[in-house]
Amino acid sequence: MEQQQEIINNYLSKDGRSLNWKKFVNDIEEGINQSNLENSVAPSLVNTSRSRHSSTIDNFGFKSLFSRINKYLCYRGDSIRKCYKDFDIHNMGRVSESQFYRAFPNIHDITDSEISALANCYKCSNYPGFIDYFALEKDMQAIKDKEENINLNQSGFIRIDNLDLYLHKHPLLNPFKE
Repeated sequence: MEQQQEIINNYLSKDGRSLNWKKFVNDIEEGINQSNLENSVAPSLVNTSRSRHSSTIDNFGFKSLFSRINKYLCYRGDSIRKCYKDFDIHNMGRVSESQFYRAFPNIHDITDSEISALANCYKCSNYPGFIDYFALEKDMQAIKDKEENINLNQSGFIRIDNLDLYLHKHPLLNPFKE
């Protein structure tokens, strides 16, 4: 009760009838204002629902699965986000478990058990029954980037994005040159 009253007094407006919610929200977004609180708050969030570590990908053995999905989506010019766009109208990154299974790309060499393992791995801890497909897409992109870097390093070639080089068997004819 004492701490609540301190917080209320800290954000009370000058007239004393309302709270300054903008200041309150800004302090929460920056980290709680600890000037009037006795107990200190953790400096940062340890784990959020969207954060994934590459070790989880390695532990569950999803690298080969992600490679197969990436090849299929690259061939089709598609992405995971596009697959779930119809079910996630607010673009929150979450779909229900049944929507996850229905909208998952129909890839012939991926089994139902592999899709179930993906669904179990990417379940939202804050929202029961929902799958975080943004985290799935982020991990798949990380695997795709790693594979591209490995392939470039193994081939011995340097990747050049914009190179304008024209080789002609015969010299070009210039109509303005005499």
